[in-house]
Amino acid sequence: MRNPAKFMMHFGFATATLLLAGVAFVGWIDPFRNLGFEWRIKFISDRNQAYKRFKVIEEAKGVTDLVIGSSTSEIFVPRVLMERYGVTAFASNSGGASLPLRLILLRHALATQPSLKRVIYVSDLFEFSKPKLETSVYYQDEMIKWLDKRHWARLKPESGERFNDFFSFMVLDRAIRTFKDYRASLAGKWASAYHTDGSTTQSMIGGKTGDTVENRVKASAIAMSSFYSEMKELDLFARELFGEIIQEIEQHPGVELRVVLSPFHELFFRYFESRFVTTGVYDAWIDFLKSHERGPIHVHNFSYPRYQDYGITQTDRFWQDGTHTTSEVMIKMADEIYSQPNKEQHP
Repeated sequence: MRNPAKFMMHFGFATATLLLAGVAFVGWIDPFRNLGFEWRIKFISDRNQAYKRFKVIEEAKGVTDLVIGSSTSEIFVPRVLMERYGVTAFASNSGGASLPLRLILLRHALATQPSLKRVIYVSDLFEFSKPKLETSVYYQDEMIKWLDKRHWARLKPESGERFNDFFSFMVLDRAIRTFKDYRASLAGKWASAYHTDGSTTQSMIGGKTGDTVENRVKASAIAMSSFYSEMKELDLFARELFGEIIQEIEQHPGVELRVVLSPFHELFFRYFESRFVTTGVYDAWIDFLKSHERGPIHVHNFSYPRYQDYGITQTDRFWQDGTHTTSEVMIKMADEIYSQPNKEQHP
């Protein structure tokens, strides 16, 4: 190489040009709608599931029942709720939904759906760990404004996470996929996987793989091992945010809150039982939620082992894995919710 300095200069210039071009492309496509450049395309893909449902509900008509939760609430299918119980439901759930995200979705729904009468809130133990917001929500201006500004600093993602929104193979890949969807939409050949009731053809969980339920439960327990092995108590900030959810309901006369404690398969519970007994976190979660039952707020206890009182066993019929259940469980939960408004709940 005759002139290494000149080669390095050209190489550096080419690299910087490609890098800037990549950032400009990502900013123009904005696959997760959280970069906020004014010159981005108007097309909204399905990449940001929380934001997608956030926008879809704005166009929904006559919603009476709102489902909020993580993937464990996916079993509440609006079409089934309409056919069996005569309600107009909307699925506003999101995979791994944290408490601040649930609060955002609730406030937005209350503001956009004047016919809303009931909120089905599927509570997960994990949501009472330290609250977090992904960059896809925190830097989404339309969404974050529904959260009190006093919480913004506590929920700000790490700088490295924001860096990845601009410089990562993952976001570049999503931008390319979104660009293809955008081009297909211009040709009238693209359709969103999200329906007008918030339901979707894209499941947040994997289906049954053909393995035994015991093996699926074990796999899910191992996947959550580091999380539940470290959870020692209900986070105080999480409890505060849940309190704000209660306040929202109490400030909207005519709207009731149905809190459903999501179940653990017995083998899943046994995997963490010694830890739960030592910390008391599982019982604390149940007691904390039950302590809010009053007036328009009802608590349906489907925690382990209480759900056995409803005829839910540990068989494949009722379980996808250790934390995700089937439509059979949803029917039992919904029958309890829609039986009688003031029916006494299980202790």
